[in-house]
This record gives sequence, structure tokens and C-alpha cells, in this order.
Amino acid sequence: MGHVIQKVKRIAARAAPLTGNKMAHPKKNEARLRELRRRQWDDKWGKDYLPAIFANPKEAPSISEFTILTSEKLGSRGVHTLSKSETWLAIFALFNPSLWDLQEERILYPTARAHFLHGHPRARGQKFPPLKGTLDVAERMGTLDQHPVCKIRVEIDGCARLIDAPFPYIGDLLLFLEDRNGAYVVNWNIKDKVNNFSSSRPRKGKPQTPNNLGAKNRNALESLYYKDGEIPTREIAGAQLDFELRCNLKDLFGAHLHQINIPSELRPDIVNSFLSAVGTRLPADKMCKELAMMHRLDTEDLVHFLNQCIWHRKVRIDLFNRFLMDRPLRPEIEDPLEVYSHWFSRI
Repeated sequence: MGHVIQKVKRIAARAAPLTGNKMAHPKKNEARLRELRRRQWDDKWGKDYLPAIFANPKEAPSISEFTILTSEKLGSRGVHTLSKSETWLAIFALFNPSLWDLQEERILYPTARAHFLHGHPRARGQKFPPLKGTLDVAERMGTLDQHPVCKIRVEIDGCARLIDAPFPYIGDLLLFLEDRNGAYVVNWNIKDKVNNFSSSRPRKGKPQTPNNLGAKNRNALESLYYKDGEIPTREIAGAQLDFELRCNLKDLFGAHLHQINIPSELRPDIVNSFLSAVGTRLPADKMCKELAMMHRLDTEDLVHFLNQCIWHRKVRIDLFNRFLMDRPLRPEIEDPLEVYSHWFSRI
């Protein structure tokens, strides 16, 4: 603990955070630090995970466009996103069958800690290096004096005193995936546009500064922090995700939790009917009406079931062109997960 205190003393004289830190609101103070510790110091998974920033007016940055996505894959937990780009990319991450957990607004721990997958049941038999912490990374980068801190009250020799404590940076999306080699983690650092990675973060009423050293250092720190744990960081702009694809996925995601009243014994035959219709001239809505009449089902249930089959990749269609119910189902030409496979790669 002594080396941490020494590092904090060295940054106390200049406690302003690097430009690019997302934590615009609420303020950095002891109460907020305690809340972050409560939510995130002990690892939680699936439905039990709590993001560092909730998508609500009290916690989200004032300029954010926040959303809560309810995901079946995460035990119907709400995924809190703070921008349109985060929302689109969170949905795309959840679309990947290899993803088994998603943690948004995850803090970057100031001090050393075990790898997230150390001791996890999904990673049994695998070995992972620890994360050394943002204080260690900042010291290596020569930017320790710019690491954010806050004042906390402690008792020393029976007297209450205020000292500086390191305050965590906060990332965007942390993806937990699995392939033939086992479980692994990928970090997504997200902006709206590619040039925003080198610009100061947006502030209400103030223009962004291009080619900003603070922003570059902030992104470099995050990348090095995760690199210590052999976790790759992908810098992704929401604009890089194809427009038609993200519109389709958002609609499909919105339908994936609908309860449908279709007997389980009928579902395989209906899926085969969907598959047979792909590449024909039969509009999707007409197909659903015909199947509803044939099986004496509600047409809306068939529509939701079709959307769910596409979302779960049981029915593969062209998602790079707008999917509309009054049009035929176009066959898949490119698999979105192949087109953007490097975003999910462990290397």
C-alpha cells in the first residue's frame, strides 16, 4: 500500500483528470468513490453486474443520449449505454453467439488486481496475467501527475484528515467471449467518429479540440492497462458500423424478448418454412399470414418469431439491406460477424 500512497502524493499537486475521461457527472468525491467500490470492486456477472454509471439523468453526462437495453442473454439485466454509438455497438456485441457476458461502464482499477477471468468457471485450466492498474500505467507513460484523484477522510493517529485517493477512469464496453481456445476478454473503446479518438471530449457549449494530447494519452492509458492482462483494446467509432445493419439489429433486438404463443412442437416446421422463403419473392408479412392460417396461430406471434429466428441466427438473411416485413427475405451475402470479426478477435 505504501507505493500507492507515494504515487498519490506525487499527483496531489495536479489532480485534474486527462481530457477524455468520461466521468463528467456526478463529481469525483469520496461518496462517489465509495459507490463505485460498492458496485464494482468485487466482480459480478450476468444479471448481478452493476455499471459504474447508470443511464439516468442523475449519473449520465449531461450531453449523453443514454439508453437501457434489456438483454435475455444477460438474464434480462438492463445494459446501460451513454451514447447512440454505445447502444448500437452493445446490440451488435449481444448479437454475437460467442459473447457470454457484457459489462458496460467498467472502471479501470487504479491499483493491481487479478485478471477478470482468474478463477472463473468458464476459464477453468486457463492462466491469465494480472492487471497492474492505471497508476502503474500512468507512471510508465510519464503522466502520473494527470491521474484523477479525490479527497477522502481518514483517521491518522486519532485525528481525522483529508488525503488524496486515486479515482478510477471508466471505460465503455468489456466483452467476455469464448472460442475453441477458451474464454477471453476484449475491450471496446467507443466514440461516435474516428477523429474523436484524438479530440478532447465534448462539453456542453464548448467545441471539441482536435489533435488533443490529453485525449491521445487517455486512450493510450486504457489500451496499456488492458494490454497488461493480455486483453486487446479495439477503438471503434459508431459510424464504422454499417447504417442498415445497425438499424436492422436494433429492430431485431427490440423483438427478441417478446413472448410468443407458438407450441414448441410446431416451431421446427415453422423455422423450415422461414428458411424455404429466403430468396423467394414472397413478402415476409404474407408468409407470416399464410403460416398463421395454416397452423391457426396469431400473425403477430409469427412476425415476432421470425424476428427472433433472425436475431438468433437460425434464419440468415441480408442484414446489410433494410429488412422490412412487406418485402421478401433476401439471402445473406456477407455475415456481419465475419465482416467485423477483428472487433471480436482475441489477438
